[in-house]
Parts: sequence; C-alpha cells; structure tokens
Amino acid sequence: MRYEPFDWYETPRFYDIVFDVTTESEADFLAEVYDRHAADGRARRPRTRGTTAPKPRCLEAACGTGRLLLAMAERGFDADGFDASEGMVRYARERLNGGRVWRDTMQSFQWRERYDCAFNLLSTFRYLASEEEASDHLKRVADALVAGGVYILGLHTSDYTYRRKRRERWVGERGGTEVVCNIQSW
Repeated sequence: MRYEPFDWYETPRFYDIVFDVTTESEADFLAEVYDRHAADGRARRPRTRGTTAPKPRCLEAACGTGRLLLAMAERGFDADGFDASEGMVRYARERLNGGRVWRDTMQSFQWRERYDCAFNLLSTFRYLASEEEASDHLKRVADALVAGGVYILGLHTSDYTYRRKRRERWVGERGGTEVVCNIQSW
C-alpha cells in the first residue's frame, strides 16, 4: 500500500465514513442544547410522530456530507446547510432527500429562511482567514436566527508555541470499506 495525498473534500464518502463515528452523540448534544437554551426549544420540537406543529429549523454552516443534517432531521428538525465544496454539497443533497443544501462560504452565505438554531462543530470557523471574515460569519448567523435562537460553535484551538508533532487518528468502517485518517500537526 502506498500513501497518495488527496483533498478530503473531494472524497466525501471517505470523509463521511471516518467522521461518522461521532454523529449520533453530536446530534444528541445539538438537540439537547436547542431544547435547553433556545426560546421555546422543548415546546417546539415534536416528540411524537404525526405532530402537526411546525418543526424547528436548523442551519449547519460548512455541512460537509450532511451527516449531521440527516441526524437532526431524524430528531424532528427541518435541516438546511451549506458548504464551500461542490463535491460535499452534491453528496449531501443525494443523501438528504428534501433538506436544502447549497454551495456557499462561511463569511458570505445567503439564506432564505430564519432558523431556530445554527451550528458548526468541526472547527471550520478556524479556517476563516481574518478577523473581518470571522466577524462577517457571526453577523450573518445572528441575522439568520430568529429571536431566541441559538448558535452552537465548536472551536478547536491550536497552540502555535507548541513545537513537537502531535498526532490524531480517526478510524471508520462502513460496508467493508475501512478509512484511517492520521493527522499530524506541528
């Protein structure tokens, strides 16, 4: 076997396999934060099938393969998302059957709906290249949320003074395909 470099975002199936290991716990966390902290959160989310109350709407910034959008839909949300990668958007659209997914960027995304909650858990926020881009993103999210809505932002900070290599290893398997992701940073 030989390693060949590639872009994760051009291989959405492999990306989805390796990062799917935390989907259920992440979606449970998001739903719980919504229930506890959004205005009328618990009252708005349907608990039983056949409920006619409008579903709460959620938006995922940088949604990738749509794994969390699908999990949130299973928890009673209307789930929409956007991503800058056309390959990821195409993959997410295929799996969602109904949720809206479009191509857009974190700092300049457009929306048509207002959302009860928004989220970004995979540290994509750290890829915004300037304070201005970060501010633009946060302002857009605030404008897209209804009054009393919540934004759940996952941050993975980097210590730029740390001089030794660090390693992360993620392993996932689906349908006989195993994906191993080794990340080294320094």
